[in-house]
Amino acid sequence: LLAIAEGTSTMEIRVKALAADIRVRGITREPERIARLTSIATGLAHMPMDGFERLHLNFVNAWLAGHRRELDQALTLLDDAIRLATQLSVASSIKVRLLIGKGNLLSILGRYEEASAPLSEAHVGAARLDNRTLLGECAAQLALVEGRLGQHCAQVDWARKAIAAFP
Repeated sequence: LLAIAEGTSTMEIRVKALAADIRVRGITREPERIARLTSIATGLAHMPMDGFERLHLNFVNAWLAGHRRELDQALTLLDDAIRLATQLSVASSIKVRLLIGKGNLLSILGRYEEASAPLSEAHVGAARLDNRTLLGECAAQLALVEGRLGQHCAQVDWARKAIAAFP
């Protein structure tokens, strides 16, 4: 994916490859690959791109900021990208991923009540897309949030939905 992002494909393909690479980096956390991802994202930041391409790049930059534990910057980047996605009427998986990212960050910051709204919106979007992976991610995060809020019945319901999404 990083080779695609560094290549000569269209900007849309390049930024989508970067956004897809985040899934792998989230699991492996390989320092040399993260450095390469950072370098590519920095290089692309100064290139002309449309709003849809920009929100993919913002997603990558938000993940990188979160990885560096710059959580406020990551949240700002996600908020900007979500706002842009809404203005552009984007209803694809990137908007769901942005919302999940925001909910996850708010959870990390202990802001569980605030985390519920973007995660719930993400769940609706994932259901509309019929994307089991995103449905499972949303449900798992909502189970965590509901548990932290003391809503144990809701926590169990969301946990069951997460398990059902990942058979």
